[in-house]
Amino acid sequence: MPRNSPAKFVGASPVYLLLAVSGLSFCFFLGFPFDNHNESYLWVVALNKASFWEALTRPIIKMESFRPLGMANAWLTYRLSGNIYLQELLNWLFAASSFVVLFAAARNKIFFSLLAALTTACFFAGYVYLFHLHGVFYGPFQLYVALLTFIASRKTHLNAKMLAITAGFTFIVAMYHTFALLVYCAFLAGYAIQIYKNSNKKQYIQIALAFAATLVLAKIILEHKEVLSTKAMTNGLITSYTLTEINKVITGIAIIMSILAIAPLLKTTRWLIAACLATVAVSAVFVYLHFPVLLLWIAICVVKAASEKKWAMAGLVAATAVLPVGSGSGSPTYVVFVLMICAFLTAEDPRYTIRDSPAINRLATLVVLLVFGCLLLVRAGVSVPVVSLIAKPILSEKEKTQQLNDIINWKVKDIQYDSFRLLLYDSWELPVNAKNSITRANRPVTRQTDLDYYVDFLTGGQHSADKPRVLYVTFGNQVPDGKEPVFSVKGKWNGNAAVFR
Repeated sequence: MPRNSPAKFVGASPVYLLLAVSGLSFCFFLGFPFDNHNESYLWVVALNKASFWEALTRPIIKMESFRPLGMANAWLTYRLSGNIYLQELLNWLFAASSFVVLFAAARNKIFFSLLAALTTACFFAGYVYLFHLHGVFYGPFQLYVALLTFIASRKTHLNAKMLAITAGFTFIVAMYHTFALLVYCAFLAGYAIQIYKNSNKKQYIQIALAFAATLVLAKIILEHKEVLSTKAMTNGLITSYTLTEINKVITGIAIIMSILAIAPLLKTTRWLIAACLATVAVSAVFVYLHFPVLLLWIAICVVKAASEKKWAMAGLVAATAVLPVGSGSGSPTYVVFVLMICAFLTAEDPRYTIRDSPAINRLATLVVLLVFGCLLLVRAGVSVPVVSLIAKPILSEKEKTQQLNDIINWKVKDIQYDSFRLLLYDSWELPVNAKNSITRANRPVTRQTDLDYYVDFLTGGQHSADKPRVLYVTFGNQVPDGKEPVFSVKGKWNGNAAVFR
């Protein structure tokens, strides 16, 4: 097979596909199942009160845009299972399928598998959406981004049939999340540039019509969306990347990825060395200024795609890179889509081709077995050097969801505290405003208003938010001054959660 030709999916060993999804799967099944987390408390109440038809046809929860297919999907999984676990599994299935699609498209499948495993494991903070009911919006969108990436990597132009298929798929996915409309516009704009010298008027008219239809739908769906200030959008963007690049080790991985992305752009050894040193120097400046190095990797990927005249790919990278601006919340979830494309684009250069061989196959098999062996050991409570340290943040957050669930159940059943309200001692704010988004030991797993709403639902309206007497809920062995403990839930990974009077 020629060096630059794409390998057929069926010709690749399944073990490399398992390797590609091993990082994501390790982290997910380490945490699965989370109990209610973040907005899930609000969602559970809404889904219990609404019919399927109501979930499909009207906003049963206040949000920035109407997402009927997402709400209907969540209604079905919650009603079928009676909890959020089925939706968590579905979220993982969509995310894993995204990497299956990219694996199918990858020229250098072995190297892509390595980068996919590494990036999903190291930058897993954004994949917290897998454990949320509202993750229903992001799984289909991630698969959609992967499919557009597949198309951009294989097709130099779009014919009428492909335009119709992608437009139709876009409008369906937009009913899960309106991000699809922004990404599709960038995808079309990239193709318009890409075919500039080798196109006819008919092709441009077709792309223009698809672009216009997308903008019209965006105008309809986003009619009432609040426009954020420039400062809020910028803060949201930086916070999302900062919370993905949460420590120096992960910053080091981002630097390595940046070097891997820029190296193929240089033709001589001298320029290669100079570029690598420059990348390290710029990264050092970023670190000094507390600026996420991931942005450097992304910028290099845009330049790389543009230099290869892959403008549709460049458009996809640029559009997914600015998704955090749309929300302004600072959630790391908005970063996973661009990092997925960057991993694919970085692995595509022929210089990174790893030829399959029995030895490489056996090594990949060993790595996969080690990953899943470590997963079983850690879940069984065995301390595994390094691995347990990596697993701690996920297990700590999972533990807190279970602890709060136990505290709520205790409060609902213990009638002597009927006149008390559960009050989260530490604050929960959006990541862009919070001071406890990285050091999370004492951070609650939901906001106070959602907790009040949920407990009020469980108690038939008896948990009023204006009750004068309160019970303080703490996490991570936190003890309020002058308060008497009345209930506690032991923890292994994050310490004890407790209730104080």
